[in-house]
Amino acid sequence: MDTPRYKTIISVLNSSCEGFDEYIEMSKRISLFIETNGASESGGMMEESYLGQYVVLQDELYKLALEKKRNESC
Repeated sequence: MDTPRYKTIISVLNSSCEGFDEYIEMSKRISLFIETNGASESGGMMEESYLGQYVVLQDELYKLALEKKRNESC
């Protein structure tokens, strides 16, 4: 999951931030799913609710990372 949002989150935040570790684990699971063309998941499918949860968590962490980055640059 080498996206700009992912890079920002992992470069600014760490395990002390709520949801960070969960986000990393979810990212790994989704990456494995993509790399294996779905073979890593039962039935070759990933639940939409899981992906939705990931997107919401990513959005929250990304906003937190941007805020933290802005505060550190002052």
